[in-house]
Amino acid sequence: MTKSYSAKRSGFESEIGCREKEKEPKIDTKLVSFELYEQGKTLAEIAKERGLSVTTIEGHLAYYVSTQQIDVAKLVKPNKIRNISEAVESQKTKSMATIRDFLGKDYSFGEIKLVLASLFPSEE
Repeated sequence: MTKSYSAKRSGFESEIGCREKEKEPKIDTKLVSFELYEQGKTLAEIAKERGLSVTTIEGHLAYYVSTQQIDVAKLVKPNKIRNISEAVESQKTKSMATIRDFLGKDYSFGEIKLVLASLFPSEE
């Protein structure tokens, strides 16, 4: 009885293993957002088309700001870039919550994330 159970169990496991191999490759969701942005779509349009929030799209595009493929000035108003940059320096922090508390609710976490990405680019 034990051997029969093991055989069935191992057959079941191999069947599951086969199903896992059939999974489609994971799409790079940041890249999809970037490609839509490159086509000239606004953040709101990308968010609506993808069924995501604007904040999520800002997060996706922050990666491309950090790799210097997108200029942050195309996504955040110049006065906000300046104020966020000054807040980072004066508060001596990269904490989005601390920066937002300092600047107030007129600044979104997405805007802060984008400016931080421009100030501290990745080395990729």
